[in-house]
Amino acid sequence: MGANTTTMITRMSHSEVIVRVEPIVDAFITGNPIQGSIPSFLVVGEPLKSMFEHFKEVHRGAETGNHTMVAERNALRPPFNQVFIDIMDFVELAARKDSTLPYRAGCEYFWHKKAAPLRTVAVGKNIPRLTVSNLNERGAILGKVTGVSKARSFEMQYTYGDPTVEANWGHLAVHPTASKMVTKNLEAGKNCSLRVRAVATTGVSPWSNYVTLIIT
Repeated sequence: MGANTTTMITRMSHSEVIVRVEPIVDAFITGNPIQGSIPSFLVVGEPLKSMFEHFKEVHRGAETGNHTMVAERNALRPPFNQVFIDIMDFVELAARKDSTLPYRAGCEYFWHKKAAPLRTVAVGKNIPRLTVSNLNERGAILGKVTGVSKARSFEMQYTYGDPTVEANWGHLAVHPTASKMVTKNLEAGKNCSLRVRAVATTGVSPWSNYVTLIIT
């Protein structure tokens, strides 16, 4: 990714950069998609979540015209950019031995700008089969997948729109297990469709069936 990533992320608006890096935050606070040692200079886990949430909060304040918040947001943006540039540069280096890593690490948007998508392969005997149910916590769901084996992780997508329109789907989360995919912060009261695909070292499986339910 290198210089191309730096150019892309620095040219994005504040609103767009928040949307584009959120999958990276999700991937690195729910686990370690690299599945190996992480260099100490990378910001991951709770510090990454805290930094991301603080920048979002300041941005919301700046959008109301608060001049103090505008100044703070502008000061926060360069180090905010650098955190994600560092992560994506390291992911690119590690991806030389694991071509699925950019997808597990939430870097799919940036990766698609420079590389062909992963080939679709058989992961297990069948196309993944997804079931989803609401949890007691507001906006939280539990997903489970059957029909796959030898997957290293599972990418989940969602849409509040028409699930038959491919452009409506967006990244939601990366899960390390097929049996307990807990996802939070969905919009309660909305119809939400979800689907998953398995990520293996050789490529990705086809997308599962989609499941639509009202988020409680």
